[in-house]
Amino acid sequence: MSSLQTIAPAKINFFLHVLRRRLDGYHELDSLVAFAQYGDKIMLEETKKQNQDTLSLSGEFSEILTAETGNKINSVLMAARLWREEMQKHQQKLPFLHFSLEKKLPVAAGIGGGSSDSSATLNLLAKHYPLNDLTKETFSELFLKLGADGPVTQNNLPKRMRGIGEILNGIPLFPQIGILLLNPGIKVSTSKIFQALDIPEQKDLSYPKIPKEGWKDARMLFSFLKKTRNDLEQPAIKLVPIIADILSQLRHLPACQLARMSGSGATCFALFQNKADAQNAEKILRSSPNTPKSWWIWSGETYPSKTTETKDF
Repeated sequence: MSSLQTIAPAKINFFLHVLRRRLDGYHELDSLVAFAQYGDKIMLEETKKQNQDTLSLSGEFSEILTAETGNKINSVLMAARLWREEMQKHQQKLPFLHFSLEKKLPVAAGIGGGSSDSSATLNLLAKHYPLNDLTKETFSELFLKLGADGPVTQNNLPKRMRGIGEILNGIPLFPQIGILLLNPGIKVSTSKIFQALDIPEQKDLSYPKIPKEGWKDARMLFSFLKKTRNDLEQPAIKLVPIIADILSQLRHLPACQLARMSGSGATCFALFQNKADAQNAEKILRSSPNTPKSWWIWSGETYPSKTTETKDF
């Protein structure tokens, strides 16, 4: 079999509201998630030389990923193990595979890199090594086993995510917009950010009212987003003050409609009407004396919703 490949796109939290801390210690979230048309590249091919799956790493952030992973199993191999176990339950066999992961996205950066890698791998395996009698419900349950962000990264469609990440709703209309991503190369501790967050244990905060039909154009989407927030932004700024400087720099870019931190950071994003505006902003940003050469910057566009209404997940 020739090499097969897929892209694991960056996941962006357009807003992230932390509603309350539950008695079990988890936090109730409400977030609007979309995906950038850029991400890690995953390739696989069958191998007869090994009696186990193998993985090779390349790309700008491969060395950092190796250091971060340590003795833990990589998310790509974890997805392969999960699919092999599922095939065995159905009396089918998955050959041993070699995976190549080109790590283009920053690690531990608030854009769901590891989760997106594992979900993309699972989708790739399911497409080329299908199970004859697998139901949609069982397939979706496999993504839950990948981690909290497994379900939301099952596909690249924009969606609303609630609960602790398990309640997902598709967005019928969601425009394709320009986006710029910036990561300063500083790791932010998610656990420390949540520890610094002042959220009552029992009191629920109100959910924003999202239009049932979604947003037919960028102007309507931007107007809505300006009424939302990322509750983790201020705690993150206290830990990593440069995030505030980055957001200020992004907000002053020409044609920037909104600038915000994604997830628990430290990646920040700026939104634009279109791809051309985002790419022009990137050129200006890179040429600024206030922009360190070590910062990772990408500009492009997001994935839109389907042309017809998407189903509730």
